[in-house]
Amino acid sequence: MIIISGEIQSIAPQFDCAVAAQNIMLAAEALAIGSCWISAASVITQSETGKKIIAGLGLPAGYAPFSSIALGYKKTPSPTAPLRREGVVHYIRPKQE
Repeated sequence: MIIISGEIQSIAPQFDCAVAAQNIMLAAEALAIGSCWISAASVITQSETGKKIIAGLGLPAGYAPFSSIALGYKKTPSPTAPLRREGVVHYIRPKQE
């Protein structure tokens, strides 16, 4: 499991950690490692038990966990992506004068 923490006083630590989580999950997939985003990390840390667990992680002062990811080897191969449907995306562009 990877716990992703961010500096509480930064502009948007929850979004920074979400982007980091996505990149970790994409990298894991490239290595044929399965991943699961566990978004309850920030909620769980509000309990007394959660606070004790977080204190034991040794995070720097001013940092808090915002998400976590479970990793593991897959039992089955990833499914093949379906074919893309044509004509579903429409681009809106300004008129050329």
